[in-house]
Amino acid sequence: MGAVSQRKTSTALSTAVGGGQPAENNTAEDPKVSVPAMVAPWAVWAGAPVPGVGTSALFHQNPFVPMTWTIGTGVLALSTWVYASSRSKIHRLHSTATMTLAGLWTAVASAVDEPWKNPVVGGSWLIGGFIVAGTWNVKHLHRNSGRGTRAAQNDTLHEILAKAGMPGAKADRVAVGTNRVDVDVTVNREEMTGADAVDAAPRLAALTGLRPGAVRALPSSEDSGKVRFTFVPRDALRNPDPYPGPSAVGETLLAPLHVGWYEDGTPLLLFLMAGSGSNIVHALIMGVTGSGKTTGGARSALAEIFTRSETIVWGVDTAKGGQGLGPAEEAFDWLITEEADAEELFEALPRIVKERTRKLAASGFDGWRPGCGMPALVVWVEEGATLLRDDERFVDFANAARSAGIPIVISLQRPTSDNMPVSLRNALGNKWSFRLASEDDAARFLGTEVVESGAHPEHIPEDAFGRNYLVGAGVSTEQRVTPATTFEYFANPDHGAARFADHARKYAQVRSAADETTYNAAPEAYRAYRARRVAAAEAAARTSTPSAPAVAPETALEHSMSTDPDFARLSPAERKAIADAAPQLETDDPELLAALLANPEADLPETPADLAGEVAVTEYDRMTKGEAEAYVIEALAQAWDQDIRKIGVGELFVSVYEATGNKRAWMYKHLDALEEAGIMRNPDRGVWELLKRPEMEPAPA
Repeated sequence: MGAVSQRKTSTALSTAVGGGQPAENNTAEDPKVSVPAMVAPWAVWAGAPVPGVGTSALFHQNPFVPMTWTIGTGVLALSTWVYASSRSKIHRLHSTATMTLAGLWTAVASAVDEPWKNPVVGGSWLIGGFIVAGTWNVKHLHRNSGRGTRAAQNDTLHEILAKAGMPGAKADRVAVGTNRVDVDVTVNREEMTGADAVDAAPRLAALTGLRPGAVRALPSSEDSGKVRFTFVPRDALRNPDPYPGPSAVGETLLAPLHVGWYEDGTPLLLFLMAGSGSNIVHALIMGVTGSGKTTGGARSALAEIFTRSETIVWGVDTAKGGQGLGPAEEAFDWLITEEADAEELFEALPRIVKERTRKLAASGFDGWRPGCGMPALVVWVEEGATLLRDDERFVDFANAARSAGIPIVISLQRPTSDNMPVSLRNALGNKWSFRLASEDDAARFLGTEVVESGAHPEHIPEDAFGRNYLVGAGVSTEQRVTPATTFEYFANPDHGAARFADHARKYAQVRSAADETTYNAAPEAYRAYRARRVAAAEAAARTSTPSAPAVAPETALEHSMSTDPDFARLSPAERKAIADAAPQLETDDPELLAALLANPEADLPETPADLAGEVAVTEYDRMTKGEAEAYVIEALAQAWDQDIRKIGVGELFVSVYEATGNKRAWMYKHLDALEEAGIMRNPDRGVWELLKRPEMEPAPA
């Protein structure tokens, strides 16, 4: 095929698969209108009377002549329909109808004496023939204008499919979306299957002038003779949408983690839980050094986990000494950077699972559920090859951990049996692949079927940091072969670590603390780590300036967690209320903390010595009483308008405190007033429910 012809064909198909616009980087000129093609229908129209008029003059109304013409017309029409089968349905209908009308007119003309004098025969040729010839001109003009009908586009698609190695294939459906076109194709069933047609994807990319990998093929799971080709003209992952912020603040891990974008702009979601929570889905992350699996993948996922309630995270980052996860250490309940501590963790994990499941069973739960009294425990292991090699202990733990509410996430560079037991790899349901070294690694990790369908992590460019494929829970068959990218926000070499740390601090009030069962079952290294964290926070408090709270709110709660068994008996809502109220407390005052533990909704003394918030409030321009009351009513009205009915008192308190500077007792006083007015009720401790939309006028004090 000549170069000019190939460019024209490429442009035509690119137009067909690009919704009327040539593919990116296609510089071929628009196809020109062909004068011979425009003249041909009129030449046929002018010469059409010759057969009919000639046979009429020669055979003088012989009845066998029109009969022969009629039979011949049927043969020609049938031949036209059969031999146009590789073209679009509209083209077949148009061609067959034209042949049928011409043949029938000739048969009638041959049966009439002096047909040129018959007004019906002559008029039908003059008017009808003019119209038919005109339709062919209209088709040609639209087909070559670049704005043609789907039939013209399908004509081009059939030609390109044949040139790509699929002669006789038909394009059944073309769906144009944002930066993608899906073409459903039925192959010539006598020559190949849909799976055989997968090999045509690179040739289709070349014929349409697209970049390597821009065309993917996915055989149909319902018909072995069908395949779907997806054309992606623009590499959208080079400039993905920015980080949108956390997707589900305050929700549990039942909500998926938004960790990036697919190339078509849809969210990349990682599920660690499914169903009601008992269906835990572990995850395995693979990628060579520099592929972005830690600063891109791990940070994007952990940034989501840090904003979830009823969740704690134990991180293991011994290979890099905390370099990848360390910036957000305050968000981890335990961050391990020494192999000795990691060994203690792995030894203790079976015991932790046993104690957690025993506690759940005693509470009437057959698996972890939100509100069951203990937070989910995410165990995140970075670069686990040296820790997990031939470690059957972890295999047993992974299989048992699901019922205990413990999702496991492990990252490695290569998915070989030398780095991880095969049985453990099979137990980790989510496979998240960043750039890999070879196709063998890709097939071993994602599966041969996925790789053959178009997922090629081994072809990810070295500069495509964070590019990945995800196979696992909640991921459709099509998404398995769709490349995606993680958020650059936390991976930025200049600002990523600082952003990761700031993100961890920003959502500290959402996170939970370890329950008593998990705390007691954990190894001694964990309790020593918690003690160091408490001591460091207290030391920082003693040297802090008066303009800020003396101690981080979590410090007193962590201390009470390890010393006061009453804390473990409180409900999740009660513990959250305490955690959210903690910013007001002088955290080294045991009497105040004991009072709060005994009655989370009690009005506490409001002297400056009792309330660290009294000092912090100088950072705000304190609202007047009326302004503060109006703020609360407006916030509740907005919650009602957003269909929010139940509100955690801790969440509401923090919002009001930060906006108005008013203390906890003031907030409860007005909640009680709203309850008396019939606007709210208090069905559970720490939870308030809106019964109707409050008016903008504040409720009476």
